[in-house]
Amino acid sequence: MKKSLLCLVLSGLFMILPVMVIDAYAGDWILYDDFESGAIDTSKWNVDDSSANISVEGGRARFDVLSGPTNDSSSLAPNRSRSTIIGIKADVTVGAGCEDTDIRGRIGAYVGRNGSGFEYWHSQNYRPSETRISYGASYDDGTGLWWDVYYGAFSSLDLSGNTYTGYVLFGTENVTNHVESVGTDVYTYAPSNTVSLADRQDSFNSIGTRTYSGTGSCTYYFDNVYVKRADIALKTQNGQYVAANNGGGSEVVAWWDTIGGWETFEYNNIGGMNRTFRTPTGHYLSAINGGGGEVRADATTVGAWETFEIVYLTGEVTNEYAFKTSTGHYLSAIDGGGGAVRADATAVGAWENFSFHTQYP
Repeated sequence: MKKSLLCLVLSGLFMILPVMVIDAYAGDWILYDDFESGAIDTSKWNVDDSSANISVEGGRARFDVLSGPTNDSSSLAPNRSRSTIIGIKADVTVGAGCEDTDIRGRIGAYVGRNGSGFEYWHSQNYRPSETRISYGASYDDGTGLWWDVYYGAFSSLDLSGNTYTGYVLFGTENVTNHVESVGTDVYTYAPSNTVSLADRQDSFNSIGTRTYSGTGSCTYYFDNVYVKRADIALKTQNGQYVAANNGGGSEVVAWWDTIGGWETFEYNNIGGMNRTFRTPTGHYLSAINGGGGEVRADATTVGAWETFEIVYLTGEVTNEYAFKTSTGHYLSAIDGGGGAVRADATAVGAWENFSFHTQYP
């Protein structure tokens, strides 16, 4: 992923608010991969190895960055439900010798577009040659030139040979950078430059490395990758939303045409096409007996009854889905919405057609 970068700090786009900890976003951090499988799981990751050999060693993803490639990135980018990711966290270990190169390890993301249509790329960069972890955003002005819009750093750090846990967390109004035992900074957009998270390039989030001069080589390790996801709402054909009454612990209905706490779910990809829906009270949507009857939201753990297979009705790029239970039945809003939600349909029709509405912070 090559970029020509023109550095220009644009004053007034951001207000900088240093704080100790800000983590007021929907959902919990969810373990995405700890690499204990011993190999890169391509069902979880999109792999870009243009300037690094990527493998797994000792339960960690290993990036052996090559000498020669200039201004180039290699990365692992999550490919499960990317559009719902609003944060990525990882343990980053800087290998010995990296301090003698300008190669950086990083956690990065396209965080959204502002009102002018410019999309902000944000990265948290581990820079051992400069003894600091820097962070900031830039954007392409449409001519191939990249402009810096803000910049910050945690300085005077001994990175070489050490492990740091960092995350990037982004919302409509701000971006949070955090490195455990080092610090937290929140950058708040000026009112005219708030971003739309729903319009992100490939919803791209990644861990990886970046070369600059192309001289030297070194190794970075990444482990314990967590993601934080935005909540979603499920809209029926008639315009009502699926709701867990009381926020969970009882029946599931599709009565209301506005989104509140009862209508929002933490939506998780648990492998392949399988998904779960977690309510604000920590319960899971559950097809009783695995399907064929009632749907409730009173399960506190995930089993077969709480696992739904997503079915893309008109292609993955659209927003029309059905959800199949473990017994082959489909989630169904009776009468297309306005009443009960059941799981006894054996074929997909209008009642079994749902659309996603992501609730970005």
